[in-house]
Amino acid sequence: MSGDGQVQLRPWTDARPGNAEGHLVLCIEDDLAQQEYLAELLQDLGYAVLRAVSGAKARAAVADVRPDAVLLDLGLPDIDGVELCRRLTFWPAAPIVVVTADFLEERIVAALDAGACDYVTKPFSEPVLAARLRAAIRDSDPTRHMPHGEVLRVGDVSLDTGTYELSIGGERVALPARPFTVLKHLMRHEGVLLPYSILSGKHRSDPVSGAEAQAVRIVISRLRKTLGEGPQRPRLVTEPRIGYRLVGPGGGA
Repeated sequence: MSGDGQVQLRPWTDARPGNAEGHLVLCIEDDLAQQEYLAELLQDLGYAVLRAVSGAKARAAVADVRPDAVLLDLGLPDIDGVELCRRLTFWPAAPIVVVTADFLEERIVAALDAGACDYVTKPFSEPVLAARLRAAIRDSDPTRHMPHGEVLRVGDVSLDTGTYELSIGGERVALPARPFTVLKHLMRHEGVLLPYSILSGKHRSDPVSGAEAQAVRIVISRLRKTLGEGPQRPRLVTEPRIGYRLVGPGGGA
């Protein structure tokens, strides 16, 4: 970061070997010590890093250099982080992972509704942040959603895994990558109880942290609002402390 707070683009040579394939990540964080820590962590993982300390700098950066992903702190000096999230989604395809010390569920839900695909709360686990970022970039890759995928149908909900299209009651509905992936798992295994681990993108027997379980709960809440209700509409059923199942029309609880 330059002394006048301008956006600083790190050279591609700063990206050290890793599994990040040189992807460019925009880190929006006004705390310079936290920003430096995140930048070093990202570079150690193999990412190139673009930094911004404010919403204005971030929007200028995204307009000039299209990043592969965005890490966004909600507590910025010049704009509410949720509003910035909403504005950044006007640019194409850079998934936003919120990194915040704000534990209020309403704020996190607002950020997800504004277009963020995931979040982690400070203090965070470095492996968890790395995994969430990898998943965000992977799920936003258009080559993963080319035609010739399967079409899943439960009641009047149809989901095309190839074209990345969701239809509810005959109408196309937009859905961000993470909720889409969770709904795909649930529809593919209609009526089957899926634990938090599977819905978090892990193996069935893997442990799930409190933050990961909360992230799944927020996604499920969003899916319930998206699906709505109707005689041909599937339902999301909660199995307390275990996970969720998708039940088709006429199915039992």
